[in-house]
Amino acid sequence: MCKVDDARFHILTMMYGFRDKQCHDDRDRLFALIGASCDVVTKDTEQPFPMTHRSMIYYKPDYTATTEQAYLLFAQAALASNSAFNLLSSAAAFRYGACQSSRTLPSWVPDWRCELIYFPTIDGDGWFDTEPFTAGPLQTANGMSLKHLPSVVVNKDGRSITLKARPFGTIERILERVRFHGLDFTIDIDNGYLALAPVTVAIGDHVIIPIGAPTPLVLRRDESANYTLVSNCWVIEDPTRIVPPAQDWIMNADCGSKPIRDYRIV
Repeated sequence: MCKVDDARFHILTMMYGFRDKQCHDDRDRLFALIGASCDVVTKDTEQPFPMTHRSMIYYKPDYTATTEQAYLLFAQAALASNSAFNLLSSAAAFRYGACQSSRTLPSWVPDWRCELIYFPTIDGDGWFDTEPFTAGPLQTANGMSLKHLPSVVVNKDGRSITLKARPFGTIERILERVRFHGLDFTIDIDNGYLALAPVTVAIGDHVIIPIGAPTPLVLRRDESANYTLVSNCWVIEDPTRIVPPAQDWIMNADCGSKPIRDYRIV
C-alpha cells in the first residue's frame, strides 16, 4: 500500500488533469490542489520528501488576491523552478478560444478558466518528462565555468518575462489539417522545415528554440518589438510519420550556430 505522500503529483500535471471540473471560486482551480501536490511549498509547509531546490515552486495561496493576481503570482513562482517550460506550455494551451477573461493576463500566464486549445507538453501527459528548462547558457570568466544562467526570468514589472532562445524561422504558410494532440495544422517555416502547430498560429509568427526546452515555441511580435506567446510546435521530418518525443534532433542541431538572443514576452 502506498503512502499518501508517495501518491502526490506535480501541480501542473494535476491542474491539467482537473481542467474540466466545475469550480465555484476560480482561485480554487489552483488553491484546492496545492495540498495534494509534491512540488509546491508554502511558507507554512515543509516538503514531505526530498527534492532539489530548483524542483520546488514556492507559493502560498492568498484569498485576498483576485483570480488574475493569484494566477499571475503562481506563474512567477513556477518560472523560478524546473517547471518553467511546463508553465509556458500550459499558458499557450489555456488562453484563447471563447475565453475572453484571459486578455487581462500576460500571454505567459495560464488562465485555468479557459478551455484547452491543444495538449500542452507537460510532465505526466504521456509523451516525455521534460528536462530542467532553467539550465541556460553557461556563464564563464577567464575560461572557467561559473554557473548556468536562467533561460527565463520575470522582469521587474512583474508582467513581462525575458526568454533566452535561438531564432529558428518564421511561419511562411499554413498547410493541410492534421490531427495530433490538438496540433491540428502543418506549418511551413521559411527555413524549409515543416512543423505541427495549433489553430492559434498565423503566417509571420516566429519559431524559436528556447535554451534548455524540449520543443520549439511560437511567438508573435507586436508593434513595440515585444512578443506574445502563441504555442508549442513540433518540427517534423516526415509528415506521414510522427513519433514523439523526437525533438532532440532539432533542439540541439540546426540552430547551434545562431546567436542566443533575448525575447521580451508580454
